[in-house]
Amino acid sequence: MEIEGRIVVVDALDGLHVLAGSGAAVWPMFDGTVTLASLADDIAEVFGQDRGSVLEDLRYFAIDAALAGLIEAAGGEGGL
Repeated sequence: MEIEGRIVVVDALDGLHVLAGSGAAVWPMFDGTVTLASLADDIAEVFGQDRGSVLEDLRYFAIDAALAGLIEAAGGEGGL
């Protein structure tokens, strides 16, 4: 659910999690099929950013989301 530019994720165990800024922007892209590496490629290209920096930021976000129980780590190339 999106409210005022923020994404609210409902977790049955822990309740609500509010994502804002870049977290809210990338959350919809975490569809269970995309790798962090391919997502970093797309974001870096669109925004003219360094791919390595984008991938590092995505990894930190994914780790935080996994620790919060919002996603499951898939591992492998470009994964956590």
